[in-house]
Amino acid sequence: MPTRLQQICNQLIEESDLEISGSTQKHLATEGIAVELRQNPPVVKIFCNQKLTLSDVIPIIHDFGFVIVNEISFLLKAQSKEVYVTKLYLDVAHPSLLEKHAKHITEILLYALQNPKKESCALFALSYLENFCMHSVLLFRTIVHYENQLVPEFNIPKILQTLIRYHSLSNLFYAYFSVKFDPAGKGRKKQLQGLHKEIERGFKKVRESDDDRILKLFFKILHHMLRTNYYLEKPSIAIKIDVEALKPHLRGVQPMIEAYVYNETFRGTHMRMGKVARGGIRYSSRPDDYRVEIKSLMAAQEGKNAIIIPSGAKGGFIIDTPRYALSFELFTDYYSAFIDALLDLVDNKIDDHVVHDTSVVAYDDDDTYFVVAADRGTSNMSDTANAIAQKRGFWIDDAFASGGSNGFHHKKLGITAKGALKSVERFFIERGINFYEKPITVVGIGSMSGDVFGNGLLQSKTFKLLGAISHDEVFIDPDPDPGVAYEERLRLFGAQHQKWSDYNPEKISEGGGVYKRSNREIELNEILKKMLHTRKETVNGEELANMLLKLPVDMLYNGGVGTYVKSSEESNLEVGDKENEYVRVDATEVRAFCFCEGGNLGMTQKARYEYARNGGKVHLDSIDNAAGVNTSDHEVNFKIILNALVQKAFITPQKKRETLMEQIPFVVNSVLWTNYFQALCIALDRKRSREKSKEFIRVVNLLENHLDVFKRRYFNLPKDTDFVEVIDRKGYIIRPALSVILLYAKIFLKKILNESDLYKESAFFQKYLFKYFPKEFIALYEDAVLSHPLKKEIISMIIANKIIDQFGATFLSDYEEIGHEKFLLKIKAYLITNQLYSANDVRYNIYRGDYSMPVQKQYDMLLEIEDQIAYNVRWMLRALKPEEFCFETILDYKEAINTITANLDIPKRLLIPEHSLINDFFTRIDYLKFATAIIRITKQTGAPFKRCAMLFYYILQTFEITLLIEHIETVTINKPNEALLQEQLQILLEALLVDLTTSLLAYQRSGESIENTLENYLREKEFDFKRYKKMLDYLKKNENATISDLSVIVNHFLLIRT
Repeated sequence: MPTRLQQICNQLIEESDLEISGSTQKHLATEGIAVELRQNPPVVKIFCNQKLTLSDVIPIIHDFGFVIVNEISFLLKAQSKEVYVTKLYLDVAHPSLLEKHAKHITEILLYALQNPKKESCALFALSYLENFCMHSVLLFRTIVHYENQLVPEFNIPKILQTLIRYHSLSNLFYAYFSVKFDPAGKGRKKQLQGLHKEIERGFKKVRESDDDRILKLFFKILHHMLRTNYYLEKPSIAIKIDVEALKPHLRGVQPMIEAYVYNETFRGTHMRMGKVARGGIRYSSRPDDYRVEIKSLMAAQEGKNAIIIPSGAKGGFIIDTPRYALSFELFTDYYSAFIDALLDLVDNKIDDHVVHDTSVVAYDDDDTYFVVAADRGTSNMSDTANAIAQKRGFWIDDAFASGGSNGFHHKKLGITAKGALKSVERFFIERGINFYEKPITVVGIGSMSGDVFGNGLLQSKTFKLLGAISHDEVFIDPDPDPGVAYEERLRLFGAQHQKWSDYNPEKISEGGGVYKRSNREIELNEILKKMLHTRKETVNGEELANMLLKLPVDMLYNGGVGTYVKSSEESNLEVGDKENEYVRVDATEVRAFCFCEGGNLGMTQKARYEYARNGGKVHLDSIDNAAGVNTSDHEVNFKIILNALVQKAFITPQKKRETLMEQIPFVVNSVLWTNYFQALCIALDRKRSREKSKEFIRVVNLLENHLDVFKRRYFNLPKDTDFVEVIDRKGYIIRPALSVILLYAKIFLKKILNESDLYKESAFFQKYLFKYFPKEFIALYEDAVLSHPLKKEIISMIIANKIIDQFGATFLSDYEEIGHEKFLLKIKAYLITNQLYSANDVRYNIYRGDYSMPVQKQYDMLLEIEDQIAYNVRWMLRALKPEEFCFETILDYKEAINTITANLDIPKRLLIPEHSLINDFFTRIDYLKFATAIIRITKQTGAPFKRCAMLFYYILQTFEITLLIEHIETVTINKPNEALLQEQLQILLEALLVDLTTSLLAYQRSGESIENTLENYLREKEFDFKRYKKMLDYLKKNENATISDLSVIVNHFLLIRT
């Protein structure tokens, strides 16, 4: 070797480099790779059984913050095997740290060199600077990724640079985390306080404002972290955050609780609006902002969950492996790891006792209710999720993920489609058309192989499907034979993966066919030109689909995926959904009578408003397709009971499955009634809104003030002064806006009920729990039902839905005026009155009159029921003490009231021919509404109830009080002072009725008739009854009586007191 070359080699390679130590050889034998560090000069030597490329090595060394000065690679032999050696001379700021922190630097180097394709990470520098181990690096990587998702402008490289620049603070952060969550730790509180102060001092040394914000948010995440599985030493690190405390740093709707999971191959989040929450787990395709996606879906789920027990939740994850390279087995592994990590952050229950994992330090209350559901990309994962829950012994067992092989099969039940059609049936009831019996024209979005579309188009044999748009095909049948078309749709639905192109062409009417959306040129025959109202000779596939959406059909049925209708003010860029951009139409172009939202996001919210303002009939997707989530929630709650019975050996697993399947008819019926009630409520609220728009505005303000999840801008609701924007040409608030208000009114009512102690006051509330389950089920398992862990939440859900569906969203309009405690009494008063009147029986008879009774007559009767209930509720709130709002005390008189009012001589109201129950109820309603007043008189005087009632009703009839009250309630009000006078007159009249009855009870002599008693009393009081009657006669003849006229009459009546 030439002398000069020898000198250079001697500078780079020393004698010791030609030997391999025993420990290195041992490591090579087991791992195939080994690392040696030297402090003086700073050197890293890498030994490997396979040749390493510098392109793999250099980025890893740079991640540690090391600068490579020189490099030499050479080959050695050890035990007859070739060993590739890479020797790197380094420039490091603190050479002594190489030796001091050698263990963790070596650990991380080996990890990174063995996994060169995994995420490069500048946090490796913390092993050199602060002696971080690989697991602590992964912890910080977890928090960095979470912080980036919380505040996207804090990009990951910037966060990493800041943590390394202020590595002393990073070390304090880790110390804080260790003290807080190490299960072996003691004296945490004092240590955490000391570290907190030290960290605050460290913040004062931070120079840049961006660095300050990044570091403070990082610490806030640590400070408000509730749990972590870090000390379980799993590949997936999970953290649980109290997001409430982070809201000042965040925008828009935020969850109450969030779990974030980091794995080197995937990341994911799960958000809950409350401790008891429910929603699906989605495989996201948005790696940069998946938290934004999941958060918006959680907010939407909150609205959908208004009709069920849990509040909204949503989970989602991204996978680094490209979709084309992702096998089902690998996907299942990632999904399973994500689910398993989430379960690390909640508690278990054994024998009804909460069980905590001793390796997980918790800073929150017991957290046992955790369930998931299928979503996009995870539709076949329910059994996998349940298997994980069962393997872990999680108390909820196979109720953890609904819809699996041991649950309710949504597609077989067709429940989402049935529910959607039940909602939009309301529009056809108003037209007097029963589409289950009479043909209607339909254009659809979807294909027959899909659950929602396929099931939907099989619900009626009379649907005339003129056309349908799937993701790649357009089907057109200009003049279908409903019976023939139904049979062919049924055949396609029953086959596997059938497309519109599999539709038998012989079953398509003349001029129709199936076309590819990708076709550049489709010739239009004369029949299609006429059908599509065009003179064009040719169109492309997207144009053809676009034309179908504009047809003047009875129903546009959305059972597919994508957004097909936007407002005329929105751009396609705002809408997103690039795939359907050229098919999409403006709401002003839609001529269909109604739009059925079986699928999600078929219309934007602005489009719904525009379509509805122009006369189109539409609710919301979360109204129409709510049956799916409702069915799943029923499944979970039945399983919770049945699983508990299996665990206690009261029933066998086989009996559990049989019993669950036996509940399907009840669940389906219950779920469809829920959709019916919501659509009816929206229709009634629309009718109310013409006269009571200010009350609806008050409700919107209330919701905005008290629900974080409700902000007008989220739903495009205008400010008060611009509320006319959601009012149609006839003066009614449009249904999509009413739908939003309805859902969040229920959420608000559920919330205050769940936070109250109302149910502790009376066992009567159990009846609402029992309404959730079939009578036969209650008979067999009553004790288990009463022990349901969500007993309170079930009762709250039933009551909230019942009150809002019947009374409407304006039930909340006086919440801020009367205050929280009095509002709880209002809820009790409503439930008591509803029971006292037996109003449910009447309502159901009215519901059964669909298509046979005039729909406006139905609406008027239902509204009158609520008005009469409201009258009694107001009286109870004014006159009764809180302790007098007692179900049992008041309802004990129910039978007696019915008997007495049935025998009164009252003019019959014949509203509906041959409907005695309805006619009888409305005949007596003006008398029923005074029942609680009579009960109070009975309690105060000690007189027999029958005597009090007969005397009260005699006064009522003699003085024609119901006529007077009717005029007071309906009189035209022109000034604020007149409204106050109207209220005062009503209060005076009611008080006088009670006083007069009480006085007459004391005045009446033994054996004296009611007639003689009143006559003698009026004579003694020198009351001019004839003049009073003349005043009433004037009222009867004069339709334009003023509030002053009524005031004169009431004041004359008051003379009885003198």
